[in-house]
Amino acid sequence: MGSIDLAIPKLRRGSYFPAWLLQPLCRAEKALLQVVTEAYVCGVSTRRMDGLLQSLGLDGTSRAQVSELAKSLDAEVREFRERNLSQGPYSYVWLDALTQPCREGGRVVNVSMVVATGVNTAGKREILGFDVLRVFIYG
Repeated sequence: MGSIDLAIPKLRRGSYFPAWLLQPLCRAEKALLQVVTEAYVCGVSTRRMDGLLQSLGLDGTSRAQVSELAKSLDAEVREFRERNLSQGPYSYVWLDALTQPCREGGRVVNVSMVVATGVNTAGKREILGFDVLRVFIYG
């Protein structure tokens, strides 16, 4: 989670740039990023993320770094929501929802995650879209 300064040896001819060492993200770092993003998606707060990483044997991370990772998730979600649905027509389309409590503005409110799933004429199932809706319970 950060940059490492590497001293690259000087050669008389050519240069020494091992491709496996200088890749933007190595396999272990990708796995660590996957753990952090999965924990964030599952609702682990940015404050508790530091304890999670320390239990994995790492120094931990700051809340700002976790928030930066969450911003990359926002870009992926936006790309998914704005993609072209040209795989249709869809033989079947159905909606499903899961209701759960969520923090919003310092208080806990009930929200529903609604998912639209479709089956195209080739029989392939795909997620068409999703939305988060507030649930109002009058009692």
